[in-house]
Amino acid sequence: MSILFIDNSLASVLPNQANQASNTTLTVNGQNTTWVGTNPQVTLRKADNTADVITATSVSVSSDTQLSASFVFAPDATPGIYDLVVDQLVLSSAFTVIELFPSLLSVVPNSAARGETVELTVTAENTFWVGSTPQVSMVYSGSLPIEFFATSVTVLTNNSLSAVFSIPENTSLGLHNLMIDQLTLTESFTVTVVDYIFSNNQITVAVYPNPATDYLHIEAETGALIRIFDLNGRLSNEIISQKKKTTIINLKSYKSGTYIVEVIHKNKRKTQKIVVR
Repeated sequence: MSILFIDNSLASVLPNQANQASNTTLTVNGQNTTWVGTNPQVTLRKADNTADVITATSVSVSSDTQLSASFVFAPDATPGIYDLVVDQLVLSSAFTVIELFPSLLSVVPNSAARGETVELTVTAENTFWVGSTPQVSMVYSGSLPIEFFATSVTVLTNNSLSAVFSIPENTSLGLHNLMIDQLTLTESFTVTVVDYIFSNNQITVAVYPNPATDYLHIEAETGALIRIFDLNGRLSNEIISQKKKTTIINLKSYKSGTYIVEVIHKNKRKTQKIVVR
């Protein structure tokens, strides 16, 4: 008399993938299994690291050959391929945890003047800020990057926060990168000027003629950084003064309007408003 052994096995799992930071219920089908009246233990085991295991938070048996298992995937769950394990049964490489990549989406408002205190609202995706203390700063996108930090940060949701900045009087005009921890929103914020011109630790600079039509002459120390901005803070020109003391700027590509000339040399700076006709 021979005895027939029937092999039991796992046949399928649906869905077969989930994102980090998600809650997902899996439907598992078996073959020749007898799950009714039992409490199966269901786990996902990293295919290349058996010590990396995610355990189902709840299991419900539907029939001898079908069950559902609920999983909570943490934001930092290891992405990659997993084996499905139900008690002693294994369905190899049956499930994938998909990695989410955080990014910054927008900042509102996206400009402020020197000396102004402004509260910004930042939106993002896949950032999971709740329960953390993000570091928020602005970094000038041109040469000689200058960084200044938010005076306060309030996390609103996992994907939004507010940050209060006091824009320094001596920071660079123009486009800045918004930085939150390791994330960057490139050239997303503009530092502009107000009607008055602030000057601190001034250096001797001569800018003429003013108003100007074809050419602008700037007399500054050798090696001085010269920048020209429009009143929206957009950088129009950036040069280093050479040995000849006078730098000549061709204005043929400039639209008529008011501009700001900024000269920086040895930690001193001066700004001057000019008109191009």
